[in-house]
Amino acid sequence: MPEVIKYPNCDAPIHITENKNTAKCEYCDTEIILNEYPENTITPDETDYTQLKQKWNSSIIITDIIQIAIAFIFTVLMNSNDDIIEGIGILVLFVSAVYSVAMPVHLAHQRPVIPNIKNPSKFSTGLMLYGLFLLSFFFTVFITVTA
Repeated sequence: MPEVIKYPNCDAPIHITENKNTAKCEYCDTEIILNEYPENTITPDETDYTQLKQKWNSSIIITDIIQIAIAFIFTVLMNSNDDIIEGIGILVLFVSAVYSVAMPVHLAHQRPVIPNIKNPSKFSTGLMLYGLFLLSFFFTVFITVTA
């Protein structure tokens, strides 16, 4: 038996109570008998927003750490006196540019949404992430160059 179902009137997630025969709506405290609403049964993964949000936030952190590493490698390569190594640095800069555009778009589309609430658009989420990645890149380059 699933751990979470949708409340029939408002589609809010309902967590099953201890006796597993009834469920209580988190928003209006209405209690329902689970056997009466089998068509509203859904899996816990679809409704556990907190868990999905934590996973999404972790993805952002990991992705940004990779961006910082790319920026550090770029700076180190560009500070070399060898033309071949500087050429590799330009290639790393290209990789960083592609990564800085592709990953915010991907992460914006993976962002979990809260049911029955107006969520920010994927476009605005992507712009925010794009800004974060560019800031991380330039901050890392600045710190590396001035150190």
